[in-house]
Amino acid sequence: MLNQPVNDKAAVLFSYNRTESDIPFMHRTLNHWNAATNTITGPFTSKQERSAETWLLRGSYRADDGSTWKATAMYSPHKSKFLLPSVKDGKYSNTGGGVRFDLAWDKDLGRLNMESQIAYRKTANEIEYGSNVYRSYRTTRSIDWISASKVNTSGNAWAHTGGYGEYSTEKSTLTLKQNYSLKQFFTGAWRHRIGFGWQADFADAKYKRDQNAYVYQYAAAANVACNGDPECIDGEQYANNRKIYPARNVKVNDSTYSLYLQDNIFWKRLSVNAGLRFDRNSYLKNNNLAPRFAASYDVFGNTQTRIFGGANRYYSASMLAYKLREGISGRLGATRRLSGNTPGAWSSDKDEYGTLVRYTDAKVKTPYSDEIDLGVSQKMFGSLWTLKWVHRNGKDQFTRTKVAPNTYALTNEGWSKNDTFTLAVSPLKPYKSHYAEINWSIGFNVSKSKTNNGNTYDELNTERYVYNGTLLPEGETPPSDFNTPWSAVASLNTYFPKIRLNWDQVLRVTGSRNFRYTSGSVDCSSPSNRALCGSYTGQAPVLHDDGRISRDVVLDWRFAYKQPIRGTQALEVTLDVNNVLDRVTFSSRGSSRTYKMGRNYWLGVSYNW
Repeated sequence: MLNQPVNDKAAVLFSYNRTESDIPFMHRTLNHWNAATNTITGPFTSKQERSAETWLLRGSYRADDGSTWKATAMYSPHKSKFLLPSVKDGKYSNTGGGVRFDLAWDKDLGRLNMESQIAYRKTANEIEYGSNVYRSYRTTRSIDWISASKVNTSGNAWAHTGGYGEYSTEKSTLTLKQNYSLKQFFTGAWRHRIGFGWQADFADAKYKRDQNAYVYQYAAAANVACNGDPECIDGEQYANNRKIYPARNVKVNDSTYSLYLQDNIFWKRLSVNAGLRFDRNSYLKNNNLAPRFAASYDVFGNTQTRIFGGANRYYSASMLAYKLREGISGRLGATRRLSGNTPGAWSSDKDEYGTLVRYTDAKVKTPYSDEIDLGVSQKMFGSLWTLKWVHRNGKDQFTRTKVAPNTYALTNEGWSKNDTFTLAVSPLKPYKSHYAEINWSIGFNVSKSKTNNGNTYDELNTERYVYNGTLLPEGETPPSDFNTPWSAVASLNTYFPKIRLNWDQVLRVTGSRNFRYTSGSVDCSSPSNRALCGSYTGQAPVLHDDGRISRDVVLDWRFAYKQPIRGTQALEVTLDVNNVLDRVTFSSRGSSRTYKMGRNYWLGVSYNW
């Protein structure tokens, strides 16, 4: 890192950071099966790699007329090699990064101060698998890459291979904005500080997939005769379900324009911030007004007790992600059955996500949230205690409704409600002794949420689920995950000045929560399941059972040592130890189950001059 004043008017900062990691991964079922000796060799472990860099150049210049120029340029590429768990030939790479450029100009115009900024952001990401065909076989003796516990001839378990091809995404945003602030003035006993400004965001996004990607799911059939069908194994199984992710080259753009006006008002022990914000999105063509209000009152005028609160409205910003998804559309699906003992013809490929009506055609409103907060802070026992309540009410949230067979329209029928209570305690000043300086903080959070929006546009899913022995209609699946009811965090920072060593300790405790998980599937194409499935003939994942994730307790450490070299030059060494207690922490959402990382170490070295 270089942080160097050029002269009394200019300064330059340069920084470079690189992070590398090797992450071994042991597959749960992916082993090597030796058909000749009828034995398993394993377990099978793969290595994952990840690297990230950050190049940063920042400069400032103060002109003779009193104005200030600031510029920032940043480039942050990343590369990684990952793998699909327990999938043969499931390796894939993730390459991408971003660039950023900011130019700001601050100018004092006498009674008015002006801040102008132009900013550019661009991020890109490319995913590349070794294959554009993903297959889910039924396990049989011819499938030789799964563990012995999963190999059988009944076809009740799955063996996976392949990948999802290659695709890339890109997003860029150009922002122009100006903020103005008047010098403070009085109207009687009231002191005012008025600010106003505008902002324009011009965003575009791209999605590109050059080739179709195919996903095949197989059904066991001991009497099947393939007759050269590539998606079939004689006497074992054949592909009866096909998904296609079509080749696409989509480019979309969106713009958002904003104006705001606010007044910071001070009177005796009361301070009030009142404002109004106007937004217009070029895609939805909605004009939105969002009021903003916050107030704080020093009860006794000695800063010991303070009451604060506010009421604000926040509209969703860019609709770019929704517009891009509309252009990409969904996946295509087809099915087939045996004709005698040979695979029949595929049905016509249909869009499994449905034909979505354009937002502008549907005349939807811009989703927004109303937020109310109220709190009190009290200085006592040499510490600051803050109790705060926040209520968020999401309205006009995007959801979908079926308007015709396989056709869905976007609506504003979604809603959400959340109440969060937070208690935070921290000392007014750190404790100092001859050997160490100690600082700490404690926080406790209780949250409760409700929503009717289980299927958002980003998670369109026409698959039906069986729960408690009942096939649920589309869009009526119960939630698979629930919010965390409470959490607590305690931090302790100890600095040893004589040896220039800093030791941070953070303890996080998260309350238990419920979830629902899937297990297996019901073959609704089978006549034996007709009573359960009715006229539905697709594969129906089963919401097998209700579960509960137990309470999490995670302790993290960070050590930082700084060795002065000469002048402003210094060598700094950091060591992060995450999950010090090496606790097994399980998390789950829907059918996927994952474990958080166990104890892990990160070593960093930097030279500052």
